[in-house]
Amino acid sequence: MSVRRGCNRMGLMSVLVVPTRYMPNVGGIETLLGHTLPLLRDQGYDPVIVTEVGGDLASSSVVDGVPVYRLPFVAAAHSNKPASILDVTRRLRDIEAEHDVALRHIHGLDYNMFFVWRRQQRAPLPLVISVHGTLDAPLPFNRITLRMLGSADAVTAVSNGVRDSVAAAVPELQADDVRVIPNAVKAPRFSAPWAPRGHLFAAGRLHDQKGFDIAIDALSRLTTRYPDLCLHIAGTGEEEATLRRHARRLRVAPRVRFLGTLTYDEIHREISTASVVVVPSRTIEGFSLVALEAAHLARPVVASRVGGLPETIEDGRTGVLVPPDDADLLAEAIGDLLADHARAVGMGEQARRRATRFDVAGCADSYADVYRALGLISDSFEARRRARASVGG
Repeated sequence: MSVRRGCNRMGLMSVLVVPTRYMPNVGGIETLLGHTLPLLRDQGYDPVIVTEVGGDLASSSVVDGVPVYRLPFVAAAHSNKPASILDVTRRLRDIEAEHDVALRHIHGLDYNMFFVWRRQQRAPLPLVISVHGTLDAPLPFNRITLRMLGSADAVTAVSNGVRDSVAAAVPELQADDVRVIPNAVKAPRFSAPWAPRGHLFAAGRLHDQKGFDIAIDALSRLTTRYPDLCLHIAGTGEEEATLRRHARRLRVAPRVRFLGTLTYDEIHREISTASVVVVPSRTIEGFSLVALEAAHLARPVVASRVGGLPETIEDGRTGVLVPPDDADLLAEAIGDLLADHARAVGMGEQARRRATRFDVAGCADSYADVYRALGLISDSFEARRRARASVGG
């Protein structure tokens, strides 16, 4: 069998997928890719992950059948040492050569952009960039980020809010140039009745933009009314120590549990025993898969009215939206749901019904359509298409 560039011996087309982070981290991008990559492989696209290093994780491994390479993008860029930057660029080049990559697909905007840009300049390939957060905060390598978005072969956004922010930030792009592909997750394998005395749950990278300090502020305002109420926060990040100090300062430290990295099933169990899921983001929240996972488990969400959250949450029907950085209104919205069991249960059920429109298979199909629109059709997909046409004829 002859193997053309970008297709392996199974006829699959190799796609370099470059997310900001990857499993075992469990964030929005990691969850999305974990659910959609197997379906893309079924359509003839063989993913190869290159992402940022993470703790003591191996520099190369296989996760759920997908090769994963972890390169020190951030450290090399911060070093300002040409030798370090060149070393990472060469390692990226060697990975692409080993897997005969035919397409580069960036998920999320961070230091990964800088190194993919260097490869694009030296060895151009079709480039897809998927934007997961609104462009309303300073970005690293901002000039390069905007140039790459303007020159990419395809740009996608996870919500209309993200699409509009990209079009506003990048003069070369109009809103119609950016395809909206909403995020999706598989429905959890279990569910539980709404818990009237459950905890509050939040999840995400422990970063200032996520607003977890506002959730702790809101908890402190609810302790008199709900003396047993606790807040569970899943995730890791640079702000953990600051958040712990904040909880101690407000005298709610025993009520705030930092859970670290959780598996999908562990997150779902946390949500299923929670009364309310909180998404108090300040900026850049393009979609919120945590809110969608809560919807699948029939839990109401109280969230900030920023980014794509109004598209994920119908205010007053599937959850409550409040202004960002407003602990008083956040606490009030949470307290009202805790006090009105029928309203909380009704919102959760509305959310569960609405969640079915965010379909994992449809999301994967949309990304495959983007690849095919660029003329990237795998041998295996083409063979199946011809077989179906033959049977139909």
